[in-house]
Amino acid sequence: MEKTTFIKSLNENVIQFIELVKDLSKDEFEVNINNKWSAGQDLMHLIKVLQIVNIGFSLPKPILRVLFGINKNDSRSFEQLQQMYKNALEGGAKAPTIYIPKPVSYTEKDNLIQKYELLNQSFINKLNDHTPFELDSYR
Repeated sequence: MEKTTFIKSLNENVIQFIELVKDLSKDEFEVNINNKWSAGQDLMHLIKVLQIVNIGFSLPKPILRVLFGINKNDSRSFEQLQQMYKNALEGGAKAPTIYIPKPVSYTEKDNLIQKYELLNQSFINKLNDHTPFELDSYR
């Protein structure tokens, strides 16, 4: 997928998610159904992931190469990555402890949405600092 297409798709998904979360009532934001995370916990999980990803994208490229190596596989489309992620979850994969959110209160909603928006913008800025070749090359 072309980088600009990816960024556009990312922005559209972020906007849709934010609009969905903004419109949730207290119960909808905090409720856990079938032992799954609440919408607030999903939002907090995304924040935790973006914080770490943004740190990773801030590292000098030689450090990335040393820490994580170079991708030796063919590039995968967004749809392929998405399907791999879904398959892993269906196979029982769980988030590492560092990414598991504690219960989130409705009173935190607006601040968390703002933080999520800022982290996403930072992520997009960092993506723009990498060439498509670099995005495909570093793990």
